[in-house]
Amino acid sequence: MADLHSKGVQPEYLLWIGCAGAYDDRYKKVARAFVKIL
Repeated sequence: MADLHSKGVQPEYLLWIGCAGAYDDRYKKVARAFVKIL
């Protein structure tokens, strides 16, 4: 996010997946499926 902000880019969405989505394989699948919905 800091990289985008320093370049003046404003993303339309910011999805925070937290620790579970980063480390747990089941939650990684859930996070990817949710992004597809968006």
